[in-house]
Amino acid sequence: MQSTSPNPLKQRLFALLKLAVSVGLLALLLRSMDLATVAGVLGRMPLWTIPAGILLLVIQTVILSLRWWLVMAAIEAPIPFGKVLPITFVGMFFNQVLPTSFGGDAVRIWQAYRLGIDGEAAVVGVLLERLSGLFGLAVLTALGAGYLGSEIDNQTLRLGLLATLPAAVAGVLALTALDRLPARWRRISVLEKATRLARDSRRLFLAPATALPLLLLSLLSHALAAAAIYVFAEGLQLGLPFLSCMALFSAVILVTAIPISFAGWGLREGAMVALFAFAGLGAGTALALSLAFGALLLAASLPGCAIWLAWRHAPRAGAAPR
Repeated sequence: MQSTSPNPLKQRLFALLKLAVSVGLLALLLRSMDLATVAGVLGRMPLWTIPAGILLLVIQTVILSLRWWLVMAAIEAPIPFGKVLPITFVGMFFNQVLPTSFGGDAVRIWQAYRLGIDGEAAVVGVLLERLSGLFGLAVLTALGAGYLGSEIDNQTLRLGLLATLPAAVAGVLALTALDRLPARWRRISVLEKATRLARDSRRLFLAPATALPLLLLSLLSHALAAAAIYVFAEGLQLGLPFLSCMALFSAVILVTAIPISFAGWGLREGAMVALFAFAGLGAGTALALSLAFGALLLAASLPGCAIWLAWRHAPRAGAAPR
């Protein structure tokens, strides 16, 4: 049987491509605006906004831990929350330092497997947890576009943002029906093992007792991320309403989820500049906010680095999974 293990050369080339995308996008943005303006905005940020923003993102990681814990329990592959929390922090750290927004997911899958979770269940659980977050983003993006209304004067963009919700609903319904496709379709390699994914997605998204708390946790996690941006805006006295901030930043994070850059760098900054213009923010200010947010994400993920190092140096007899 032919090996299906990843090609290391292809992985390295893909990582370099993502790094090149991030560097290229950032270079284009920085060349197109006054760097003194960006530096001035960063220099005016009050010091209190840094720990406040980090605290919000640390709380967000706790919420993400709860979401993953709920997903694993719902698909009958439970992991104690005391294990889920540190693994989530480790995953967040690797999301920031690996050349993909999904690198931390591979770490979470591996750690779940080391805890005795079936490999397929570990993959499905992390995938569904991610999809639940994307669904929450689609909800907030569509609601935000409706809330902002004519403030988004680009009709095509506004319709595109509004369309994220029906597209997400259609995607979820399609996911729950993967195992009910005609037999000839299910012989396609990518759909061969879709039975568990479809069954578990029905347990999550079609059961109100699970779907509602899952949606609420997703909305709260994204609101906390937007609140970090809002804290910076308040510190700079920009007069940016929180609801406008949340509406626009949800769309920014949705763009950042496209896995073509290094941990979202470059994509996030470009989306911030383009979308926050509808809230009256200048390009230099929006770019500065995005750069500050990226630094906050890295700082908030450092507990995951400390946990990983503790695991690496723990005595074997009592070590946490590595």
